[in-house]
Amino acid sequence: MVMPKLDAAAKDFFDEVVPTDPRVSVRPMFGAFAAFYEGQMFLGCFATEVFVRLAESDRTALAKAERVKAFEPMAGKSMREYLCLPSGWKDTPAKAAPWVARSMAYVSSLPPKAGKGTGAKSARPPKAARRASALPRRK
Repeated sequence: MVMPKLDAAAKDFFDEVVPTDPRVSVRPMFGAFAAFYEGQMFLGCFATEVFVRLAESDRTALAKAERVKAFEPMAGKSMREYLCLPSGWKDTPAKAAPWVARSMAYVSSLPPKAGKGTGAKSARPPKAARRASALPRRK
């Protein structure tokens, strides 16, 4: 699958709305960038879109106030809890600031991610270890 190229305007918008907080880190994601609050993704950019993760009540409020769509990194595969910010806000990032703050507040209320900041570790051993344990032992 070929990832769509990141739009410069979306990247600039993302850079302007990322909070300056020591608990926020920016990492590559989806061929673009995403912001994480203590390991939980709350803001990102992809192709021409900038998206936020919101609680259900905030998703409903944003959808009533603005024309928004669900974030879909692949056509037909929307990510639950994530909405794209209106593209018209790229010229006025101050409109996005309250929604980015709500997004960060929402993920801060979630339980911390297990593992080392990037996500939960699988309880399943690596494939090579599973294969090796299935082999008979030599005497």
